[in-house]
Amino acid sequence: MAGEALMLAAVPLVAGAVLTYLLYQVLKMVLKKAEVMNKAVQEELATIEDERRKFFMEREQRGDDEFFFEKHGYSYDWVFVFRIHDEPVEIEEAFQAIDETSMKKKKEEWKKHLHRQVDFKKYFSMKTVIEHLHAAGMETKLFYSTQRDECFCKIRGPPEVLYKTADMLEFKVELDPDRAGQRMRKGRPPLWAGRDIRDLKNQSTYGVYDHIFGRFETSDEQLVLFKQHRLANSIESPFRSVDRIKLMYELFKKPASGPVPGCSLELSRLVESGCLIGFFPLHDIGTRVQLEKKWLQLHRMPNKQPITSIRNYYGEKIAMYFAWLSVYTTYLLYASVPGLITYCVAFGEQRTDSSLTPGFAAFMAVWATVFLEQWKRSEITYVMEWGMKGFEQKETNRVQFWGLQRTPEGAQVTSLIDGEPSMFFPPAEATRRKLISNVVTIFFIAFVLFVVFYTFALKAVMSQEPYKEQLTFFRIIELGTIIPSIANAVSITIFSILWKKVSLLLTIHENHRTDTAFEDSLIGKTFSFEFVNKYAACFFAGFAKKYLVTNDQCDPSCFDELSTTLGTLFIVELAVGNAAEVLTSIIAVKKKQAEESAGVSPDRVISQVEKQYSMEPFDKLLGTFRQYQEMAFQFGYATLFSVAFPLAPLLAFISNFVEIRVDGWKLLQCTQRPEPEGVEDIGTWYSILDLISTLAVVTNGLLLFFVAEGFVEYTWTTRFVFFIIFEHILLLAKFAAGVLIPDVPLSTEIQLQRQEFVASKLIDNVADDTADLGGEENADVSFDIKDSDEDPVF
Repeated sequence: MAGEALMLAAVPLVAGAVLTYLLYQVLKMVLKKAEVMNKAVQEELATIEDERRKFFMEREQRGDDEFFFEKHGYSYDWVFVFRIHDEPVEIEEAFQAIDETSMKKKKEEWKKHLHRQVDFKKYFSMKTVIEHLHAAGMETKLFYSTQRDECFCKIRGPPEVLYKTADMLEFKVELDPDRAGQRMRKGRPPLWAGRDIRDLKNQSTYGVYDHIFGRFETSDEQLVLFKQHRLANSIESPFRSVDRIKLMYELFKKPASGPVPGCSLELSRLVESGCLIGFFPLHDIGTRVQLEKKWLQLHRMPNKQPITSIRNYYGEKIAMYFAWLSVYTTYLLYASVPGLITYCVAFGEQRTDSSLTPGFAAFMAVWATVFLEQWKRSEITYVMEWGMKGFEQKETNRVQFWGLQRTPEGAQVTSLIDGEPSMFFPPAEATRRKLISNVVTIFFIAFVLFVVFYTFALKAVMSQEPYKEQLTFFRIIELGTIIPSIANAVSITIFSILWKKVSLLLTIHENHRTDTAFEDSLIGKTFSFEFVNKYAACFFAGFAKKYLVTNDQCDPSCFDELSTTLGTLFIVELAVGNAAEVLTSIIAVKKKQAEESAGVSPDRVISQVEKQYSMEPFDKLLGTFRQYQEMAFQFGYATLFSVAFPLAPLLAFISNFVEIRVDGWKLLQCTQRPEPEGVEDIGTWYSILDLISTLAVVTNGLLLFFVAEGFVEYTWTTRFVFFIIFEHILLLAKFAAGVLIPDVPLSTEIQLQRQEFVASKLIDNVADDTADLGGEENADVSFDIKDSDEDPVF
């Protein structure tokens, strides 16, 4: 028994060492790939600089006075991609495909839909789209792809257009601390008096005018207040490249009417209808190289990631994910130390649960709460520093949303809120579709449970003679135990891949009106299925196997088997996940590059725009969704069953150390530049993490008192009493930690109040509450005070 326990305890350690080696190889491959590509980019940058210098010299010789880049410090920020095709032939082929379909009843309906698509496509031809861009003040440049089957349209917004757009949108920009302080001290009599705000007691770590944001205004008086960012050629501008991209995207969507005309282009619908085959912001090659040097360093710890630089290049939504990942990975390091100690003590005692296991369970319960509370503090601090407090993104209908636009009588359907033209989707149909999704989800969950039960039944058979002897090597390696665990881990991975596609199709079929409703529904399906898929084997091994599998009894408990199952699942998922991320990205980019360069003359130089078009498009909705999903369930592995596998925090830390660099490498070198988005928090994922941390108290308590060997000699009643006391103490400790740790750091709270006050004076010019009314006394006002109230009582 002691030898078997020692062998079982050694398996996770050996597997962990193997995982660490594999992740190291993945990291080395990523960094080597990044170094090679970086060198190529550096050479290309030198070539671009030589060509630019040559162009400047030719321009001076010609006597040209106008050159956009030299004058403004930036150039093209967006690209639209058009397909070069024979439109009438394409339309005829589409109608022919409809005629050949067997769906006779819906043939006419499909034809009408296709007619609408064709009409839309005819109207928004390449010529029309470019005319819309120029009507809004944009500047464009067109060129053919190397295969001459696509046309690329580079787009830029002149400063005057961006200024007007930002003013119209009340776009928030940061104020210059020195100029803001000078204006505040000067005041604006008689509206508000000047004041000198000082922190004499050093209560805040921020300067008085640090991270002050206000809506953009084009007046000369207000323009001087805004912080200037250095662009190329030492040109200064209140807008970073990420700001220009945001403003241009808003202008693409804005209607052509109004004081600031927009482009009236629904880009997602243009892609869906085939008017465009792609659109994306352009990478700034120089800035990207500098970010890569900071980000992908091997020695940089998780809490030292360049979050501000990531935000300045990719926007707040992506930066918030990496900020969360940095805090989470740092806290995993804190949990790794007691976890490793607990494991070593158990190894020395030749058992999977040691005398330190109860203390480690209590530590992990409090650790999860402290981590979540610390994240709330970090989150609100980032929100303050990025000017995202109170950020609300106006929700519009999804392009994929469809409904009735007219009543049977022909009247236009209007919104019940503002009376604007709208679409109506029958509630009964919406309920029916959600019911279908629920039935499919339940079916998949039931199938997963069947596979888990079958895997354990297979393990029970393989652990009996004659299979046990045939599958045992060197007297300690029992393949009859290892093979079913690996098969279970592989089935979990396959089910996860399959469910990603199925859940997405189900959510699309539900026809949600907004992206928020779509994402919430997708999160619900993902969490409910994946919780069962990823954790069912652990719950079965820990709590059910002893009572359902009679010919493979755990003696004296199933704790050892739970530890082996959990370790196998966790390690396989970490190894496969990181390796798959790297390989799929490399394969996808290579495949797209091969398609785009097929048949091209070797002498033809592929432009930077075409190279970026060959990168993977970043999914606006699912990009960070999948990353949060992966980390949330990893958090579950590390907390729900921590007493059974104390090495989980350490292995998760090693995995995330690599994950940060893999995700960064993918964004920098394998992905088109994402459309930057603002965000105020991590959304529903925080609630899911909080739920998992609370469930972890219950699961670890049950494992400790009803599954582990330490309490098997006690009666069920005694163990239940111990469990209730343990669970209540930990829940009380979690509650106390949540109360004692303020959600908002004092410095952040002070700065948020400063933001509101300073912006109200410098931008909104709100008058002081104590402003002198002035003027002459009003003779009609009586100040005569009577001795008593002489009015009768009514």
